[in-house]
Amino acid sequence: MNTFLLLTSPPASGKTYWIERYHEKLGEKVLVISPLKALALELEEKWQGQISVRTPESYLLHPEEASIVIFDEFHLLFYWGDHFRENMWQAFFHLAMHSSLCIGLTATINDDILTRVKEWHHFDQFLWFDGGNQKLKYLPSQTIRFISSQLHHDFIFLQSPEKTQLIFCEFRDDVKNWVEMLKAQGFRVLGCVGGETEAFIHQLKVQTPQFIVSTSCLSHGVNLPIIEAVHFTYKMDNLDFWIQMTARGGRDGSAYRVYCSYLLEEVKLKFWTNLWRNFKLMIWIKYHQMILGLDQWFLKASSLEKLPIRKET
Repeated sequence: MNTFLLLTSPPASGKTYWIERYHEKLGEKVLVISPLKALALELEEKWQGQISVRTPESYLLHPEEASIVIFDEFHLLFYWGDHFRENMWQAFFHLAMHSSLCIGLTATINDDILTRVKEWHHFDQFLWFDGGNQKLKYLPSQTIRFISSQLHHDFIFLQSPEKTQLIFCEFRDDVKNWVEMLKAQGFRVLGCVGGETEAFIHQLKVQTPQFIVSTSCLSHGVNLPIIEAVHFTYKMDNLDFWIQMTARGGRDGSAYRVYCSYLLEEVKLKFWTNLWRNFKLMIWIKYHQMILGLDQWFLKASSLEKLPIRKET
């Protein structure tokens, strides 16, 4: 008899610690499959072979047996496996046939995916332990939707981060442009796009940046410095990824803020409260323009020309 157990709990709720305790208690061989190569390498270094960690690709190249298999970031099996990493499905079903217990770990799983999982015929038994699906463990202290992308961009360039702020971009070129412009203004900045996560982790060990600019590749897994603010510069249309990306802030329980140029439909803000916050921020920005002086401000403003200012929707 083989069983599939779906375990959902909020980001930063200790799923890695749960794996360690589970292994200690049962004493059986546990195989963890991580779709994130950088995270797999990080866990492999941490566990020193006590718990086997593989990516779907490395598992298919050199299969190994284990009575208990854990698929980390299980929702990515659908988002990535359905579109550009079909080998994730190959690894999953191969392991499903050769393990007595298969566990899917995730912080987010929507109704459509959940329905697909319940309809599977590859397991004799399906169990779901919901410790908090599609929820944040630590809510942001403040969420602001800017009335224009330009206002959001102006606000970012006037920041003086005490810790690290994370800027999410839609495209790789956007990341490059943001990094160039922020560096030109004297900020310590690191950028990260898909395929460059390992190099980013190495750079992160050398310096703690004021800004990290990234595509969604940093929405999962990789350990980051304490994030005091998360910026969304493009329109999100997926609640699962919104939660994962927002949860990069305040993972240690410290206060963090969320700023966005566009708002996800499921995220509701009080209209007048948000408008009032925008008004106060506009006054704050204008005040600092005067303090900086016109010459320096025009330099900052001209640097924004390379950044994508997309039409409001």
